[in-house]
Amino acid sequence: MCVATAVGIGQIGLTYEGMPEQVVSHFDAMGRANGWSSKSSFAITMILLHMFLATLFGGIGSLLPKIPDSLINLPNRAWWLAPARRQETLDWIAARLSWFGFAIQALICAVTALSLRASTEGEALPPWTHWALLGGFFAFFGVWIVAFVRRFVRPAS
Repeated sequence: MCVATAVGIGQIGLTYEGMPEQVVSHFDAMGRANGWSSKSSFAITMILLHMFLATLFGGIGSLLPKIPDSLINLPNRAWWLAPARRQETLDWIAARLSWFGFAIQALICAVTALSLRASTEGEALPPWTHWALLGGFFAFFGVWIVAFVRRFVRPAS
Protein backbone atom coordinates (compact mmCIF):
# COMPACT_ATOMS: atom_id res chain seq x y z
CA MET A 1 0.00 0.00 0.00
CA CYS A 2 2.78 2.44 0.92
CA VAL A 3 4.58 1.54 -2.31
CA ALA A 4 1.55 2.41 -4.44
CA THR A 5 1.10 5.70 -2.59
CA ALA A 6 4.77 6.59 -3.01
CA VAL A 7 4.68 5.67 -6.71
CA GLY A 8 1.50 7.70 -7.27
CA ILE A 9 2.80 10.79 -5.52
CA GLY A 10 6.25 10.32 -7.05
CA GLN A 11 4.69 10.07 -10.51
CA ILE A 12 3.17 13.51 -10.05
CA GLY A 13 6.36 14.95 -8.54
CA LEU A 14 8.57 13.65 -11.33
CA THR A 15 6.29 14.78 -14.16
CA TYR A 16 4.97 18.08 -12.80
CA GLU A 17 7.53 20.35 -14.45
CA GLY A 18 6.95 18.77 -17.86
CA MET A 19 3.15 18.92 -17.68
CA PRO A 20 1.40 21.35 -19.98
CA GLU A 21 -0.66 24.07 -18.29
CA GLN A 22 -3.85 22.15 -19.17
CA VAL A 23 -3.89 18.43 -18.40
CA VAL A 24 -6.43 15.92 -19.67
CA SER A 25 -8.48 14.88 -16.67
CA HIS A 26 -11.31 12.96 -18.31
CA PHE A 27 -11.81 10.69 -21.31
CA ASP A 28 -14.93 9.47 -23.05
CA ALA A 29 -15.58 5.78 -23.68
CA MET A 30 -13.61 5.92 -26.94
CA GLY A 31 -10.46 7.35 -25.32
CA ARG A 32 -10.98 10.92 -26.52
CA ALA A 33 -10.13 13.68 -24.07
CA ASN A 34 -13.26 15.57 -23.02
CA GLY A 35 -12.22 17.23 -19.75
CA TRP A 36 -9.20 19.27 -18.72
CA SER A 37 -7.86 20.86 -15.58
CA SER A 38 -4.93 23.06 -14.73
CA LYS A 39 -1.73 21.19 -14.00
CA SER A 40 -1.71 22.40 -10.39
CA SER A 41 -5.32 21.31 -9.86
CA PHE A 42 -4.60 17.95 -11.48
CA ALA A 43 -1.48 17.40 -9.36
CA ILE A 44 -3.17 18.38 -6.09
CA THR A 45 -6.19 16.18 -6.85
CA MET A 46 -4.02 13.15 -7.65
CA ILE A 47 -1.84 13.60 -4.56
CA LEU A 48 -4.88 14.01 -2.30
CA LEU A 49 -6.55 11.00 -3.90
CA HIS A 50 -3.52 8.79 -3.26
CA MET A 51 -3.26 10.04 0.33
CA PHE A 52 -6.99 9.43 0.91
CA LEU A 53 -6.81 5.90 -0.47
CA ALA A 54 -3.73 5.10 1.62
CA THR A 55 -5.50 6.38 4.73
CA LEU A 56 -8.73 4.57 3.91
CA PHE A 57 -7.36 1.15 3.01
CA GLY A 58 -4.38 1.32 5.34
CA GLY A 59 -6.50 2.51 8.26
CA ILE A 60 -9.25 -0.07 7.93
CA GLY A 61 -6.97 -2.75 9.33
CA SER A 62 -6.43 -0.83 12.54
CA LEU A 63 -10.15 -0.09 12.85
CA LEU A 64 -11.41 -3.64 12.29
CA PRO A 65 -10.74 -4.85 15.87
CA LYS A 66 -12.86 -1.95 17.18
CA ILE A 67 -15.87 -2.75 15.00
CA PRO A 68 -18.59 -4.78 16.74
CA ASP A 69 -19.05 -8.27 15.30
CA SER A 70 -22.66 -7.42 14.46
CA LEU A 71 -21.40 -4.88 11.88
CA ILE A 72 -19.03 -7.31 10.15
CA ASN A 73 -20.88 -9.13 7.40
CA LEU A 74 -19.35 -12.57 6.87
CA PRO A 75 -20.80 -15.98 6.18
CA ASN A 76 -20.56 -18.07 9.35
CA ARG A 77 -19.73 -14.87 11.25
CA ALA A 78 -20.04 -16.45 14.70
CA TRP A 79 -17.48 -19.14 13.81
CA TRP A 80 -14.98 -16.83 12.10
CA LEU A 81 -15.22 -14.14 14.77
CA ALA A 82 -15.10 -16.47 17.77
CA PRO A 83 -12.46 -15.22 20.23
CA ALA A 84 -9.99 -17.97 19.24
CA ARG A 85 -10.12 -16.98 15.53
CA ARG A 86 -11.16 -13.31 15.59
CA GLN A 87 -7.70 -11.72 15.30
CA GLU A 88 -6.55 -14.10 12.57
CA THR A 89 -9.76 -13.44 10.62
CA LEU A 90 -9.44 -9.65 10.98
CA ASP A 91 -5.76 -9.77 10.00
CA TRP A 92 -6.66 -11.75 6.86
CA ILE A 93 -9.39 -9.24 5.94
CA ALA A 94 -7.11 -6.26 6.60
CA ALA A 95 -4.39 -7.74 4.37
CA ARG A 96 -6.86 -8.33 1.52
CA LEU A 97 -8.29 -4.82 1.86
CA SER A 98 -4.76 -3.47 1.67
CA TRP A 99 -4.21 -5.39 -1.60
CA PHE A 100 -7.48 -3.99 -2.92
CA GLY A 101 -6.33 -0.47 -2.09
CA PHE A 102 -3.03 -1.19 -3.82
CA ALA A 103 -4.88 -2.31 -6.97
CA ILE A 104 -7.00 0.85 -7.00
CA GLN A 105 -3.91 3.03 -6.66
CA ALA A 106 -2.15 1.08 -9.42
CA LEU A 107 -5.15 1.70 -11.67
CA ILE A 108 -5.03 5.41 -10.85
CA CYS A 109 -1.29 5.53 -11.63
CA ALA A 110 -1.93 3.92 -15.01
CA VAL A 111 -4.77 6.32 -15.84
CA THR A 112 -2.59 9.24 -14.73
CA ALA A 113 0.12 8.05 -17.12
CA LEU A 114 -2.44 7.93 -19.92
CA SER A 115 -3.66 11.43 -19.03
CA LEU A 116 -0.13 12.79 -19.08
CA ARG A 117 0.59 11.06 -22.38
CA ALA A 118 -2.56 12.44 -23.97
CA SER A 119 -1.79 15.90 -22.57
CA THR A 120 1.73 16.04 -23.95
CA GLU A 121 1.14 14.25 -27.26
CA GLY A 122 -2.16 16.01 -27.93
CA GLU A 123 -3.90 13.09 -29.55
CA ALA A 124 -6.61 10.64 -28.64
CA LEU A 125 -5.50 7.40 -27.08
CA PRO A 126 -6.51 4.11 -28.66
CA PRO A 127 -9.93 3.25 -27.22
CA TRP A 128 -8.72 -0.14 -26.03
CA THR A 129 -6.25 1.35 -23.53
CA HIS A 130 -8.86 2.40 -20.99
CA TRP A 131 -10.88 -0.75 -21.51
CA ALA A 132 -7.77 -2.92 -21.08
CA LEU A 133 -6.98 -1.17 -17.79
CA LEU A 134 -10.53 -1.58 -16.54
CA GLY A 135 -10.57 -5.20 -17.71
CA GLY A 136 -7.35 -5.89 -15.82
CA PHE A 137 -8.72 -4.22 -12.69
CA PHE A 138 -12.01 -6.13 -12.86
CA ALA A 139 -10.12 -9.40 -13.43
CA PHE A 140 -8.15 -8.66 -10.26
CA PHE A 141 -11.38 -7.78 -8.46
CA GLY A 142 -12.99 -11.04 -9.59
CA VAL A 143 -10.08 -13.10 -8.27
CA TRP A 144 -10.08 -11.02 -5.07
CA ILE A 145 -13.80 -11.59 -4.49
CA VAL A 146 -13.59 -15.33 -5.21
CA ALA A 147 -10.68 -15.69 -2.77
CA PHE A 148 -12.62 -13.73 -0.15
CA VAL A 149 -15.78 -15.80 -0.52
CA ARG A 150 -13.88 -19.11 -0.64
CA ARG A 151 -12.08 -18.20 2.57
CA PHE A 152 -15.27 -17.56 4.52
CA VAL A 153 -17.96 -19.64 2.83
CA ARG A 154 -17.56 -22.49 5.29
CA PRO A 155 -15.62 -22.91 8.49
CA ALA A 156 -12.22 -24.53 8.21
CA SER A 157 -12.07 -28.18 9.19
